[in-house]
Amino acid sequence: MKSPSMENLILSDSPKPILDAIHNVPTSMSRRRIISDAVRELFANAHTHGQQPVRLQLSITNETIELTVQDAGGLLTPEQFEVAKTDGALTARMQGSGAGIGLSRSLRGCERASLQIEPNESTSITILWRLAPRALNAHNLNTLPIEHKSEGG
Repeated sequence: MKSPSMENLILSDSPKPILDAIHNVPTSMSRRRIISDAVRELFANAHTHGQQPVRLQLSITNETIELTVQDAGGLLTPEQFEVAKTDGALTARMQGSGAGIGLSRSLRGCERASLQIEPNESTSITILWRLAPRALNAHNLNTLPIEHKSEGG
């Protein structure tokens, strides 16, 4: 039997109600931490590097969480965003005022991330996460073989 549909939409100019909602999402603690860290990082980036006001929108369904952080125009370029989305070591990837490590970390583990820039109007980042993260190489991590080697044999 399918569980009843759950959908919540939260709009805020502060991360607190967003973080409170994430705290109650039915997923693992580590998943909630990843998403909460992204909320804090993206809000701080928008507040520091973008123009005010900064607005947050969180949409929660039975299967996904979608976060949009929007400011009134900032310094993030599409090129910087694409660099931040690439996999690899979290090292300084950008020139200028920030290394891009926080943005890169925020985009880790998400299913989809997009950037929308309206020149002189707004910059928006939207990130979508599944409540149950993808398993490594499409295998259930609980069924992967474990290799055990003992000394002498």
